[in-house]
Amino acid sequence: MAEILKKPWLLLMIVVLNLLGTVWGFFWYENQLAITPWYFLPFVPDCPLQALFFAVFAYWLLSKKPMTAEWQKVIAWTAVLGGIKYGVWTVVILGQYFLTTGQPPAGDDLLLFVSHTGMLIQGLAYLRFLPPSPMPAVLAVLWFSVNDYFDYIWRTLPALPLSGQFLTAAYLALILTITVIGITVIFFKKIRNHCA
Repeated sequence: MAEILKKPWLLLMIVVLNLLGTVWGFFWYENQLAITPWYFLPFVPDCPLQALFFAVFAYWLLSKKPMTAEWQKVIAWTAVLGGIKYGVWTVVILGQYFLTTGQPPAGDDLLLFVSHTGMLIQGLAYLRFLPPSPMPAVLAVLWFSVNDYFDYIWRTLPALPLSGQFLTAAYLALILTITVIGITVIFFKKIRNHCA
Protein backbone atom coordinates (compact mmCIF):
# COMPACT_ATOMS: atom_id res chain seq x y z
CA MET A 1 0.00 0.00 0.00
CA ALA A 2 2.79 2.42 0.94
CA GLU A 3 4.45 1.91 -2.45
CA ILE A 4 1.23 2.73 -4.31
CA LEU A 5 0.82 5.94 -2.32
CA LYS A 6 4.28 7.07 -3.45
CA LYS A 7 3.70 6.41 -7.16
CA PRO A 8 4.57 9.61 -9.09
CA TRP A 9 1.36 9.56 -11.15
CA LEU A 10 -0.77 9.39 -7.98
CA LEU A 11 1.17 12.11 -6.18
CA LEU A 12 0.97 14.33 -9.25
CA MET A 13 -2.78 13.77 -9.43
CA ILE A 14 -3.08 14.66 -5.73
CA VAL A 15 -1.07 17.86 -6.26
CA VAL A 16 -3.27 18.92 -9.18
CA LEU A 17 -6.58 18.03 -7.48
CA ASN A 18 -5.60 19.85 -4.30
CA LEU A 19 -4.51 22.94 -6.22
CA LEU A 20 -7.84 22.94 -8.07
CA GLY A 21 -9.60 22.50 -4.72
CA THR A 22 -7.64 25.44 -3.31
CA VAL A 23 -8.70 27.74 -6.15
CA TRP A 24 -12.33 26.59 -6.00
CA GLY A 25 -12.31 26.90 -2.21
CA PHE A 26 -11.14 30.51 -2.28
CA PHE A 27 -13.91 31.31 -4.78
CA TRP A 28 -16.38 29.59 -2.44
CA TYR A 29 -15.17 31.82 0.44
CA GLU A 30 -15.06 34.93 -1.77
CA ASN A 31 -18.02 36.77 -0.17
CA GLN A 32 -16.95 35.95 3.39
CA LEU A 33 -13.35 36.98 2.72
CA ALA A 34 -14.56 40.29 1.23
CA ILE A 35 -16.33 41.33 4.45
CA THR A 36 -13.79 39.91 6.92
CA PRO A 37 -11.35 42.32 8.63
CA TRP A 38 -7.80 41.69 7.40
CA TYR A 39 -6.58 40.52 10.82
CA PHE A 40 -9.11 37.64 10.81
CA LEU A 41 -8.36 36.51 7.24
CA PRO A 42 -5.94 33.65 8.14
CA PHE A 43 -8.72 32.00 10.17
CA VAL A 44 -11.42 32.00 7.47
CA PRO A 45 -10.49 29.71 4.51
CA ASP A 46 -9.74 26.56 6.54
CA CYS A 47 -10.28 23.95 3.82
CA PRO A 48 -8.67 25.81 0.90
CA LEU A 49 -5.56 26.35 3.03
CA GLN A 50 -5.53 22.65 3.97
CA ALA A 51 -5.81 21.69 0.30
CA LEU A 52 -2.93 24.04 -0.54
CA PHE A 53 -0.78 22.59 2.25
CA PHE A 54 -1.57 19.06 1.09
CA ALA A 55 -0.62 19.94 -2.49
CA VAL A 56 2.74 21.22 -1.20
CA PHE A 57 3.23 18.13 0.99
CA ALA A 58 2.41 15.79 -1.92
CA TYR A 59 4.82 17.74 -4.13
CA TRP A 60 7.60 17.23 -1.58
CA LEU A 61 6.87 13.49 -1.55
CA LEU A 62 6.89 13.51 -5.36
CA SER A 63 10.26 15.30 -5.48
CA LYS A 64 11.73 12.68 -3.07
CA LYS A 65 13.65 15.39 -1.24
CA PRO A 66 13.69 15.06 2.54
CA MET A 67 11.72 17.62 4.54
CA THR A 68 14.55 18.98 6.66
CA ALA A 69 13.30 22.47 7.54
CA GLU A 70 10.99 22.79 10.53
CA TRP A 71 8.51 24.94 8.55
CA GLN A 72 8.20 22.13 5.99
CA LYS A 73 7.36 19.67 8.75
CA VAL A 74 4.74 22.04 10.18
CA ILE A 75 3.09 22.30 6.76
CA ALA A 76 3.14 18.51 6.40
CA TRP A 77 1.54 17.93 9.80
CA THR A 78 -1.03 20.69 9.24
CA ALA A 79 -1.89 19.27 5.81
CA VAL A 80 -2.46 15.71 6.96
CA LEU A 81 -4.19 16.39 10.29
CA GLY A 82 -6.19 19.22 8.73
CA GLY A 83 -7.37 16.94 5.94
CA ILE A 84 -8.70 14.54 8.56
CA LYS A 85 -10.26 17.23 10.76
CA TYR A 86 -11.89 19.40 8.10
CA GLY A 87 -12.76 16.43 5.93
CA VAL A 88 -14.81 14.85 8.71
CA TRP A 89 -16.26 18.20 9.86
CA THR A 90 -17.59 19.12 6.43
CA VAL A 91 -18.95 15.64 5.65
CA VAL A 92 -20.82 15.52 8.99
CA ILE A 93 -22.20 19.07 8.72
CA LEU A 94 -23.35 18.50 5.12
CA GLY A 95 -24.64 15.01 6.01
CA GLN A 96 -26.79 16.50 8.77
CA TYR A 97 -28.14 19.03 6.28
CA PHE A 98 -28.98 16.35 3.71
CA LEU A 99 -30.70 14.17 6.31
CA THR A 100 -32.62 17.07 7.87
CA THR A 101 -33.91 18.54 4.61
CA GLY A 102 -34.28 15.25 2.76
CA GLN A 103 -32.45 16.75 -0.19
CA PRO A 104 -29.92 14.54 -2.00
CA PRO A 105 -26.48 16.07 -2.59
CA ALA A 106 -26.33 18.10 -5.80
CA GLY A 107 -24.30 20.89 -7.39
CA ASP A 108 -21.85 22.66 -5.08
CA ASP A 109 -23.04 20.60 -2.09
CA LEU A 110 -22.19 17.36 -3.88
CA LEU A 111 -18.77 18.72 -4.89
CA LEU A 112 -18.12 19.83 -1.29
CA PHE A 113 -19.15 16.43 0.04
CA VAL A 114 -16.99 14.47 -2.42
CA SER A 115 -13.94 16.75 -2.17
CA HIS A 116 -13.97 16.74 1.64
CA THR A 117 -14.38 12.97 1.71
CA GLY A 118 -11.24 12.98 -0.44
CA MET A 119 -9.47 15.26 2.07
CA LEU A 120 -10.27 12.78 4.84
CA ILE A 121 -9.09 9.76 2.82
CA GLN A 122 -5.82 11.37 1.74
CA GLY A 123 -5.16 12.56 5.30
CA LEU A 124 -5.58 9.06 6.68
CA ALA A 125 -3.62 7.47 3.82
CA TYR A 126 -0.59 9.77 4.06
CA LEU A 127 -0.39 9.90 7.85
CA ARG A 128 2.40 7.30 7.70
CA PHE A 129 4.63 9.64 5.68
CA LEU A 130 4.70 12.46 8.21
CA PRO A 131 8.12 13.47 9.53
CA PRO A 132 8.58 12.05 13.05
CA SER A 133 9.23 15.44 14.65
CA PRO A 134 7.16 16.26 17.74
CA MET A 135 7.42 20.07 17.69
CA PRO A 136 5.92 20.54 14.19
CA ALA A 137 3.09 18.20 15.24
CA VAL A 138 2.48 20.26 18.39
CA LEU A 139 2.47 23.49 16.35
CA ALA A 140 -0.05 22.03 13.89
CA VAL A 141 -2.38 20.97 16.71
CA LEU A 142 -1.94 24.37 18.37
CA TRP A 143 -2.97 26.01 15.08
CA PHE A 144 -6.19 23.96 15.01
CA SER A 145 -6.95 24.98 18.60
CA VAL A 146 -6.38 28.67 17.85
CA ASN A 147 -8.45 28.34 14.69
CA ASP A 148 -11.33 26.79 16.68
CA TYR A 149 -11.20 29.75 19.05
CA PHE A 150 -11.52 32.24 16.21
CA ASP A 151 -14.15 30.20 14.37
CA TYR A 152 -16.51 29.81 17.32
CA ILE A 153 -15.78 32.86 19.47
CA TRP A 154 -15.15 35.42 16.74
CA ARG A 155 -17.38 33.61 14.20
CA THR A 156 -14.84 33.22 11.39
CA LEU A 157 -16.33 29.82 10.50
CA PRO A 158 -18.02 29.38 7.10
CA ALA A 159 -21.76 29.82 6.65
CA LEU A 160 -23.58 26.73 7.91
CA PRO A 161 -26.30 25.13 5.77
CA LEU A 162 -28.78 24.89 8.68
CA SER A 163 -29.78 27.76 10.97
CA GLY A 164 -29.53 25.79 14.22
CA GLN A 165 -26.23 24.08 13.44
CA PHE A 166 -23.79 26.33 15.30
CA LEU A 167 -23.48 24.28 18.50
CA THR A 168 -23.18 21.04 16.53
CA ALA A 169 -20.41 22.59 14.42
CA ALA A 170 -18.59 23.95 17.49
CA TYR A 171 -18.72 20.70 19.48
CA LEU A 172 -17.74 18.71 16.40
CA ALA A 173 -14.72 20.97 15.80
CA LEU A 174 -13.63 20.55 19.43
CA ILE A 175 -14.05 16.76 19.28
CA LEU A 176 -12.07 16.62 16.03
CA THR A 177 -9.24 18.74 17.44
CA ILE A 178 -9.06 16.33 20.38
CA THR A 179 -9.15 13.45 17.89
CA VAL A 180 -6.18 14.76 15.88
CA ILE A 181 -4.31 15.23 19.16
CA GLY A 182 -5.03 11.56 19.89
CA ILE A 183 -3.86 10.54 16.41
CA THR A 184 -0.63 12.47 16.98
CA VAL A 185 -0.01 10.79 20.34
CA ILE A 186 -0.61 7.34 18.82
CA PHE A 187 1.73 8.19 15.91
CA PHE A 188 4.62 8.97 18.26
CA LYS A 189 3.87 6.03 20.56
CA LYS A 190 4.14 3.68 17.58
CA ILE A 191 7.45 5.24 16.60
CA ARG A 192 8.77 4.94 20.17
CA ASN A 193 7.64 1.31 20.41
CA HIS A 194 9.18 0.54 17.02
CA CYS A 195 12.50 2.05 18.08
CA ALA A 196 12.50 0.35 21.50
